[in-house]
Amino acid sequence: MVDLDLSGTRRAVLGALVANYESTGEAVDAATVAGDVDRAPGTVRNVMGTLQSVELVESVRGPTGGYRPTATAYDVVDRGDTPAVLAAGYDRLDVRVQAVTFVGVHLPDQCRARLVLREPATHVGPGDAVAVGPVSPAGLLLAGEVVTVDAASCDLFLDVAHLEAPAEPPER
Repeated sequence: MVDLDLSGTRRAVLGALVANYESTGEAVDAATVAGDVDRAPGTVRNVMGTLQSVELVESVRGPTGGYRPTATAYDVVDRGDTPAVLAAGYDRLDVRVQAVTFVGVHLPDQCRARLVLREPATHVGPGDAVAVGPVSPAGLLLAGEVVTVDAASCDLFLDVAHLEAPAEPPER
């Protein structure tokens, strides 16, 4: 875990950013975080600037812009969970998977997954075989072929070739 001494306000802002980003997978604006921590949006923007200078936050520009936590931010917040990891071929990539959603699970030959990554997967492209796991809370393991990479949102879309759940429930 990264050991940074953040003030109460900075830690609260970072925690709110991480929680919002995890629930939406989208950049979070200052007004949303401000509402969560009972601070003014201007104060939150100033704190985000500080967090950005220590590489805990990335700024996202554009109409759906805002802020996104970096991988290091998750270590600082230390929520106690272990994110899923991504592997391509036989190489484990330095990319953590934040969330997985499935489409067409009831049709095994058409099952697709959207992987929301915490950071860009720069060495993965369409046609690459990947494996992911364990995906919380069930501890799922999945493998498939990358169909599309959305670098802007750090999303991978894949055709699922294999999906496996552990026989025993994961320990907590």
